[in-house]
Amino acid sequence: MNVFTFKQFEARFFNQSYSKDVFTAFEKRIKELQENGQIRTAQTYQDALHSFKVFTQKKRLLFEDITPTYLKKYERYMLQDNKSLIIASIYLRNLRAIYNLAIQQYLVCQELYLFGKGEYSIPTGKNIKKALTAEDLQKIFMNPFLIQNAITVACGFSLISVMGQILQILLN
Repeated sequence: MNVFTFKQFEARFFNQSYSKDVFTAFEKRIKELQENGQIRTAQTYQDALHSFKVFTQKKRLLFEDITPTYLKKYERYMLQDNKSLIIASIYLRNLRAIYNLAIQQYLVCQELYLFGKGEYSIPTGKNIKKALTAEDLQKIFMNPFLIQNAITVACGFSLISVMGQILQILLN
């Protein structure tokens, strides 16, 4: 269902480069990022574009074709293709950014936004905090081997410093 707005009409009518193709939007964004010197970010967008092209197996992907079902299938495809959930999340966040730009440029209606609550949510990794306890830290810092090595290193630096001073005196 397309919703008509005058802003959208003007944007489409006066914008010569109007395209509802996701792949074209990705390519434009990649070019912008490269021109801004954001090479690494451009590379992640390029990788995401390639991944979506391989998954879609079409020359074009319209914004209307992106649905929560499509995104869930893509997520499963990435996991079945032995890609990590983190990589899939990065590519999906890139797609969301492209989708948001399309909304700003009136290529897609705000009402069709599918990354909000109740729609599709991009998977996130489990943030497992692995902080050491005070007891574990004490075991590390009080380890006799580490203490002995620290003393040996300190003695070595002191010896080098003294030898350097002696050498300087002899050379003058």
